[in-house]
Amino acid sequence: MVSGNRFEADLSLLDALMRKTAEVGKEMRGAAQEYQDGISETRNWFGLTDEYARETGPDTERSQEQFTVGPLAAADTFDGLSMALGEAKYEITGASNWANDEIGLGQDGMDDFGNGTGGRH
Repeated sequence: MVSGNRFEADLSLLDALMRKTAEVGKEMRGAAQEYQDGISETRNWFGLTDEYARETGPDTERSQEQFTVGPLAAADTFDGLSMALGEAKYEITGASNWANDEIGLGQDGMDDFGNGTGGRH
């Protein structure tokens, strides 16, 4: 969040979003597996070798595959988003730690100002 000329990050919200996106990805994978399990008993309902099977089978198999590929692609997207949020958290934390270290060094230099050990004379 930008506030005036400051940037503020709420890491707890970022953590919650990371957990939620990972959860949604897991649910999408579960939905794809549930669908596959559900159609397994009727997988070749159209037959195997007769003319009807040759005409109907390929389209049916493509449709069934699409019902699996879609949720898996969505799961990959949510997993990638969760990983990207983790990287963002890492970068934010690193920048914050660096800034705090620099502020600490500056404060240490100010503490020594005027006693002959630092600053301009």
